[in-house]
Amino acid sequence: MAIVCGTDLSERSRPALAAAAAIARRTREPMHLVHVAAGDILDAECREKLAGVARARLAQEAATLSGQVEGDVRTAVRVGHPVRELLSVADAEGASLVVVASQGHAASPLYAVGGTSERIALESPYPVLVVRDAKPFEAWARGERSLRIVVGVDFTASSVSAVRWVKALRRAGPCDVVFGHVYDGIEVLRRYGRGGLPSLVEPDADVERLLERDLAAIVGDLGGDGEVAFRPRLGLGRLADHVVELAESERADLIAVGTHHRRGPARLWSVSSGVLHLGRMSVATVPTSAGALLGPEGLPEVKRVLVATDLSDSSSWAITFAYALLGRRGGDVHLLHVVTAPQREEERAAADAELARHVRALAPVAAGREGITTHVEIVHGAAVSEICATAERVGADVVCLGSHGQSGLKALLGSAVAGVLRESTRPVLVIRPPAV
Repeated sequence: MAIVCGTDLSERSRPALAAAAAIARRTREPMHLVHVAAGDILDAECREKLAGVARARLAQEAATLSGQVEGDVRTAVRVGHPVRELLSVADAEGASLVVVASQGHAASPLYAVGGTSERIALESPYPVLVVRDAKPFEAWARGERSLRIVVGVDFTASSVSAVRWVKALRRAGPCDVVFGHVYDGIEVLRRYGRGGLPSLVEPDADVERLLERDLAAIVGDLGGDGEVAFRPRLGLGRLADHVVELAESERADLIAVGTHHRRGPARLWSVSSGVLHLGRMSVATVPTSAGALLGPEGLPEVKRVLVATDLSDSSSWAITFAYALLGRRGGDVHLLHVVTAPQREEERAAADAELARHVRALAPVAAGREGITTHVEIVHGAAVSEICATAERVGADVVCLGSHGQSGLKALLGSAVAGVLRESTRPVLVIRPPAV
């Protein structure tokens, strides 16, 4: 693996070279300098002369940088399309990072209008660092200060890849990291099963505490040195505007975002594309596919399990498995029963108390001795939406459901299990009862 840095041999590429060298110094990885000459219209003799001049210039750059990094500094000159040729070298090197420079396109009215650096960032299967200012990276490499990073998180696979990339960078040197999440008030109330109308301008403190908890769960153990903060933000309009605003308020040196590699008109609402255009600081884009380059993250921890019971025998089996998932490690099991039938308000409290006693009696007697805490939730509403909302609200690592063993169209379309499997953002474990 190597850090691949593209250069056009002008002063505009100087920040990319300096930042790439700083990261290589910290990570102890080799560097590979690449220059792509756009000589498609030239004859063979002219192309060779052009390539010869470029090789000599690259050799000088490599000699200068070799004293700044511990690994090798290699060079390559290609002729052709800049994006295609640079990524071809990255493929051959198994790049851990591609570094390019950019002056930014903040004045551009459309995200679809972008330069070479943006096209590389949005097409590369490898993490790409678009450098606007190398000084923070150089000071970080010298151990003079932490690198200040804002990570955009939206609970998707690409966000997880961005988080993992920042973890790797933080292992190389101290980084102060702010994890930002821009949320829609209506959607987040539905997600956590909270009633009422959301404010369009005033954040809900309880909702933001839940979001901070879920952001922390996605990040996990960040490792390394430096401060860590979580910043949910209520926002309307383009998400990229809010991410850049947060980065500016935090005086960030770098924004890290995941990318879905959207193309065509979809790039107009792409967060990564928007941040690349609007950000005045350096930007790292990390594709979902880059997760495999970063190595295994380790086994996920199960500390909190939600199990929904309709008081049937099949859901009793699900309860048993919910406690078994925690074993002797301890944790929390939330036993949930959803009352779907309409009920008069004056009868609800007494009925709920009786249901809660009945549900709590389903917990294994040994649960307390194993360090497992049992919580009982009695809620009213539609089974699927209440199960999903409760799982979000309690921060369940796994949702356990019992299957009645139905087959055919009715089971596929009508069961609560099928609905939760469709709608839940949490892992769902379906327990079938034993054959008799």
